[in-house]
Amino acid sequence: MRRKDREITDIDKIETIIASARYMHLGMFDGEFPYIVPLHYGYQMEKGKLTFYVHCAKKGHKLECLKENRNVFVEIDRGESLITADIPCKYGAEYGSVMCRGKAMIIEDIKENVKRLVFL
Repeated sequence: MRRKDREITDIDKIETIIASARYMHLGMFDGEFPYIVPLHYGYQMEKGKLTFYVHCAKKGHKLECLKENRNVFVEIDRGESLITADIPCKYGAEYGSVMCRGKAMIIEDIKENVKRLVFL
């Protein structure tokens, strides 16, 4: 991260952002191009490890991409407010965001799926 003075590493602050946001952007590979979709999500924090849960249809482009390449990137943001200034280059925004990468896992067991959907 370029602006280390703005980096959030406190796991409680990270979880506060994740818990209060409404959706995530899930980045996947679609051949040689990125493919990004906004999704509602649930999550679980266990021993400092984050697990996100999303659902999808049994068929579709997102599922095809995930079956081809499990590497994903997640971006979650919330609370944007505009910062104005006299000089355009000093304009900005105040917000919180979480970005992370990981591996997707497709849960095909119906009982496990129902358990995760209830968790959401």
